[in-house]
Amino acid sequence: VKALNAQHPDVRVFAVGDDWQSIFRFAGSDIHLMRHFGGEFGGAFDGEDGIHRTVDLGRTFRSVDQIAFAARTFVLKNPAQLQKQIVPAGIATEPAIRIMMTPRDEGPRKLIEVLTTLSVQSDAGEKPVSVLLLGRYRFVEPDMRALKRQFPRLQLSFKTIHASKGLQADHVLLLNADSGRTGFPSEIVGDPLLTLVSPEEEMFENAEERRVMYVAMTRARFTLTLLA
Repeated sequence: VKALNAQHPDVRVFAVGDDWQSIFRFAGSDIHLMRHFGGEFGGAFDGEDGIHRTVDLGRTFRSVDQIAFAARTFVLKNPAQLQKQIVPAGIATEPAIRIMMTPRDEGPRKLIEVLTTLSVQSDAGEKPVSVLLLGRYRFVEPDMRALKRQFPRLQLSFKTIHASKGLQADHVLLLNADSGRTGFPSEIVGDPLLTLVSPEEEMFENAEERRVMYVAMTRARFTLTLLA
C-alpha cells in the first residue's frame, strides 16, 4: 500500500477494519496498523503528514441491544481499543445473555437442556431457528450428527470462534467457557521462536482473547448462552 501511495501521490486510500475483531496475531495480523492508520498510511498536505479521516460504522445489523452493548463494554475494558458508539439492530424484550453454570462432566447434559428449551420455543415459529455452537478450540465440538437428529427444528452448526467471523445465528451457545490451559481465555504459551517474527505484543492482559470473546458474543442475533 505504501508503494502504491508513493507511485500515485494524488490518490486516496480507503480502508475498512474493526480493531475490536482483530484476532489473528498468530497469523501475522498487526492491530497497531489500525490504531495508527494515519501515521502509517495517511496522506501529506501543506507540509503535514499522517492526514486522514475516520468514518465510524457503528450500526450493527445483527445483535439486539443487550448483546451489542454488553459486548462493547467488555471489549472497551482495554483502553487501547478505539472508541466507537454502537447502534443495535433491535431492542430485546427478554434477557438476551445467560450464563449457565455447568458442573464438571455435565456439559453434554446442560447443552441438551438449553437446546431443548430453544427447540420448544421454535415450535411456535414458522421457520427453523438457527443455533450456532461456538468453541475456543475444535476439540470441544459435540456429536453434531446426533444433536441434529435429536433437534430437527433447529438449524444447528458448530464453529470455532475464529472460524465464525462474519457469521451469525439467532442463538449462540459458547461451550466450555472454563478456566485452564485449554480454556477461555487460553493459557497456552506461544512458541518463543514465533514471537520473534510476530507483531508487537500488547500490554493489556488477555487483549486478544478479550477480542475473541467479543467476536463470539456478537455472532448472536437474539440470545447468547455461556456454558461455564
